[in-house]
Amino acid sequence: MSERCRVLATYFESISTQSFTSEEWLDILARLGQDLAWLQRIGSQVAASLGMPRSARSRVLLYLRQHVGQTVDGDQLDGVAGIRASARRLRELRADGWDITGNNEDPALKPGQYRLRSGRRRDSPEL
Repeated sequence: MSERCRVLATYFESISTQSFTSEEWLDILARLGQDLAWLQRIGSQVAASLGMPRSARSRVLLYLRQHVGQTVDGDQLDGVAGIRASARRLRELRADGWDITGNNEDPALKPGQYRLRSGRRRDSPEL
């Protein structure tokens, strides 16, 4: 994995943005998409080998519970989820009773930032 990351870094460092056509830039973005997908697959494999939940939703919830009360970024959650759909997972978790706030509910948060306010669902009894 580290060797492939070195190759990717060398590739992206070699790109000069001064003389791209739009077609060439789209090809670079396509390559980046493939490389990001590869990194996400590797991340999911490592997570599985550590016995972590297989579903993106469960991993997002686990991460949020490890960071209760802290501000987390949507990009962080996408990384944890292994997909670029953490916003959907957050909506599902909210629907299940988890008290997750975003910038619409908490003006201290910037767009794309979230906070889990409690480590328990709203309808869970006190332990």
